[in-house]
Amino acid sequence: MTTFFIVLKSSFINIVKHKNHTIISIIGLSVGFFAFILINLFIKYEFDWDKHNQNYNRIYRIQTYKVADDEKIMQTSPALSAFIRNKYNDIEEQAIVFPDQE
Repeated sequence: MTTFFIVLKSSFINIVKHKNHTIISIIGLSVGFFAFILINLFIKYEFDWDKHNQNYNRIYRIQTYKVADDEKIMQTSPALSAFIRNKYNDIEEQAIVFPDQE
């Protein structure tokens, strides 16, 4: 037990003696933890996409990209929807996605 207090006392003295180094280390550790938490939240969000649906493993999204005014627009046209419906008989439901019209 005595060695614990000796190590604790020398650590405290070292922290007080080197304040700038201690502050930089604590800030770096905080930024590292924050980045780790953000990355984990992003990965969890990406893997949990559509998991609230009952048959989430049977959901697929097919879309086309259109570039207009240097902007990428995602959409699904009715023609593509009809083509897929006719080609694959196993499809139960479909939804057509249009870009936001502002």
